This record gives sequence, structure tokens and C-alpha cells, in this order.
Amino acid sequence: MTKFHKISFYKSFSIIEIIFVILILSIVTTLSLPNFFNTLDEAKFDKLRSDIATIQLGLHSYKNMQTMKNQPYNLSTLEDDNQFLFSKILKKPFVSNENDGWSKIDDTTYQFHFSSDESLEFYYDSNEMLFDCDIKESLCQKVKN
Repeated sequence: MTKFHKISFYKSFSIIEIIFVILILSIVTTLSLPNFFNTLDEAKFDKLRSDIATIQLGLHSYKNMQTMKNQPYNLSTLEDDNQFLFSKILKKPFVSNENDGWSKIDDTTYQFHFSSDESLEFYYDSNEMLFDCDIKESLCQKVKN
């Protein structure tokens, strides 16, 4: 009778295989991180474009409503206080935030903050009821595209 010896094998990863996997993961991460940050920047521009369209639509709605009532539609300011911006033309005004979002500089000038060191100024023309940025600025051109 022959005896069979049980041979036990412990299957595990070698250090080279582990290093190889870590190397592949680091390459994939390195390639995907710039796309992630570009997506965040584009999201901020998309939010700004949406906000501008909302403000302009609010201005047009206010102007149309005043015209239908046969009343003057000239607004000297777009809000009553500096905390809730555009409250005279929007049902849900924007909350002022100087770190990320909208803030008011004066009665006709507003800023949108992309980050703590990057912002874009917008101007309100009360005679024409227009709200826009200076097209000469590169950030404004990027928003318009």
C-alpha cells in the first residue's frame, strides 16, 4: 500500500506582485486626478452660467410684470440687504458668500468667487436692466463660451 503524503501549499502574493499592483494603481490615479479637478472647475462655471441665466430671467420677468401693470420698471438695486442677493427679482435669492459664490460690492456691482483668490465681477445696469460681466476679462470670455 502506498502512502500519499499531503503536501500543503500556501498560496500568497510575492512582494513583486504587490509592488506591481501598487504601481498600476498609482498610474491610474495620476491619470485620473487632473480630470477630476477639471470636472470641479467646469461644475463651478456651469453653476455660474446657470446663476446668470436665472438672474437675467428674473430681470426680464420683473420688467414684463411691471409693463403689464403699466408701472415703471427701473430698479436701482436688486435686493433690500446684502445677505440675500437678488431678492427683488428672485423668489429664492442667493445667500451672500465671499468664499465660494456671490457677494455684493455696491448697488450695481457683484462678484462671483470661484475660489479665495479667483473671482469675476458683474455689473447691473439699472437703466437697461442688464446684468453681465466685462467681456474683456478672460474669465468672462470663458463663462460666455
